[in-house]
Amino acid sequence: MIRDASEQGGDSIILEGYDMCDIDANTLKRYRNRFVVVNPDHIWNELSDEDFLRQLGAISKNRSTKQEGLTLAGLLMFGKGLSIREAYPYINIDFRDERDSNEEVRYNDRITIDGTWENNLYNFYTMVIPKLTEGLKVPFYMENLTRIDDTLVHKALREAFVNAIVHGDYNSQGTLKVIRYKDHYEFSNAGNLKISKEDIFSGGNSKSRNPKIQTILRLIGLGENIGSGFPTILKAWNQQHWRLPQLEENTNLNIVTLNLWMVSLIPEECIIKIKELYGKKFDSLDELEILAIVTAYLEGRVTNSRLQTICNNHPNDITKILYGLVQKEFLVEEGYGRGKIYHINKNYNEAEDANIDLDSITGDEKKLLDFIVTNGYTNRSLSEIHLGFDKNKNLRLCNKLINKGLIKKIGTSNKVRYVLSNYKEDDASL
Repeated sequence: MIRDASEQGGDSIILEGYDMCDIDANTLKRYRNRFVVVNPDHIWNELSDEDFLRQLGAISKNRSTKQEGLTLAGLLMFGKGLSIREAYPYINIDFRDERDSNEEVRYNDRITIDGTWENNLYNFYTMVIPKLTEGLKVPFYMENLTRIDDTLVHKALREAFVNAIVHGDYNSQGTLKVIRYKDHYEFSNAGNLKISKEDIFSGGNSKSRNPKIQTILRLIGLGENIGSGFPTILKAWNQQHWRLPQLEENTNLNIVTLNLWMVSLIPEECIIKIKELYGKKFDSLDELEILAIVTAYLEGRVTNSRLQTICNNHPNDITKILYGLVQKEFLVEEGYGRGKIYHINKNYNEAEDANIDLDSITGDEKKLLDFIVTNGYTNRSLSEIHLGFDKNKNLRLCNKLINKGLIKKIGTSNKVRYVLSNYKEDDASL
């Protein structure tokens, strides 16, 4: 907490015993070559490697103690893999291409710490970024009769990757992870959010955990420090009419994850699959209910906070919608309070009356059953007011439907209610 509160950032720490011998010369050479391309007339281009690193903040000196050496930023960005692992044995970086993964093949390509390359952050970025954009099916644009291949989506992917790097907490155990799936990208890093999600989505705010690393990348044209990064991602995804990015913070595991979904808000093929599961009952849902179910289906789960980023409804209204979908058994819930998540009820058909022989139900029985389905329950007074059944007829019809396994009785005395047989007992008091 103290480290995160520092305005200097966690990457300004001077590492005792680390110097130029711990820098990978090839990595630094590649960075300087790019620096020259981006900044051809910069006065730093004439400096020695050591002085150049000083200007970047990769080497620093403590004015009080006279201690000088590599900073955490310098070691992580340009260091030799062994030197990095000696200083931070728990650090981990991982890229996987899982576009064609299945039960037999987990991934098609992987870059991780395996001894075949100097595993510093600059190498990791330059090795991975081409694999994120390779074969990316995004329409190109024309500007002054020139084809522009570097689209907003390409820029957004670079921004997301840079964000994961500069906001990672390298002093705690965790993995800087990038995964390319068939329908989305996942970026995750150790640490927590230093500003609220609302401020991140609105832009204009920036509070980097590693400002020196951020500067090193910005000087070669990667990322900004003015809070415009996330709006760039949002603009790219809105331009393609894809689902809004999903930013989540897991405070228990100390992980921040960004999912960039490359599918439309409500894909037609998704609607077809969901209708196969829920049948005709799906047609009775409103727009927000459909959005919640589609999100749970596509993303594996849905939460109140996730829906807030997709729609403009009030959190209380979203809570009511999610609760209603649980009662209708479209969704199943897990967890409590703000940590509650909702999943698709894959056993929906088993809980519904899809296999009921409707021919065995008489006219009045069907009338009563339809009322219970629509209203959620019935009792003596409701049946009399809405259906015209007196006390004895209502009791007789309810007993027949109970015997056929279609409804059940809950409550006692004057609080008796008749509900569908799949109604949860735990909900009887609600």
